[in-house]
Amino acid sequence: MTRSSLVYAVFVCASVVCLGSAVFAARSSAEMTADLERAVGLIDKRRPADALPILQRIGAENPDFVAERPGKEFPLHIAAILGEAYYRTGHWAEAIAWLQRYYPWQRARWPSADSFTPSIIADCRSHMLAEGAPTEPLALVEGRRFVSAPELSIQGGASTAPLRRLCEDLAASVTWDDSTQSATASLGPKTITFTLGTNFAAANGRWISLPAVPYLNAEWRMVVPVRPLVEALGGEVRWEPEAQMIHLTLPQQGTSPAGGMS
Repeated sequence: MTRSSLVYAVFVCASVVCLGSAVFAARSSAEMTADLERAVGLIDKRRPADALPILQRIGAENPDFVAERPGKEFPLHIAAILGEAYYRTGHWAEAIAWLQRYYPWQRARWPSADSFTPSIIADCRSHMLAEGAPTEPLALVEGRRFVSAPELSIQGGASTAPLRRLCEDLAASVTWDDSTQSATASLGPKTITFTLGTNFAAANGRWISLPAVPYLNAEWRMVVPVRPLVEALGGEVRWEPEAQMIHLTLPQQGTSPAGGMS
């Protein structure tokens, strides 16, 4: 075989492999959709344990797989169905992990629709706590995003989180004053100013005592206690003791986050 013939043969083989891979990918997607439909049928028949192996294979191959199902009312997201199967079989931690993966997609797809996902996650956490399983702190911000460790932590019995990231979730703005080593969060007319290393904050024109001292984490972000921040901005912090979950809500929307280090 001449050199040119060898090169041509290699090119043909590579083309066949690529074509075969493309065909396999297309077939794989169709097969995953069929398997997902079959697993949903098993769950509907109250056989979630039989559905789990099918769903686990899909989840391992593509943890964000969505079967759009043209002509049907709702698409199927593997994380939602797998989370439900784990929930129905009493695998609480696995159910939480998959449902938390699904929730941002769900909120993006249907932003104004009510969701049972946080309630299911709370129920899973309640079961885990009742069984004595260790659980990390968890917060749901404005019904949109779950915040968990290491972003959310407990310091001296108070929940703390990075100021800027939390303000982004709450649609509040943040400014940093390098001369005083302080950061001010604002939402409309409401403000609160935290200073590094100080257990007092200026909230709407008055001084308040903080349950935890603001500090800089390893990423040079200011970490502050959650409750004083949310309440100073006019919001509400609701503690769900059975699930050890924090719900953070605000009655209004403010300006876009802006400027500074925090």
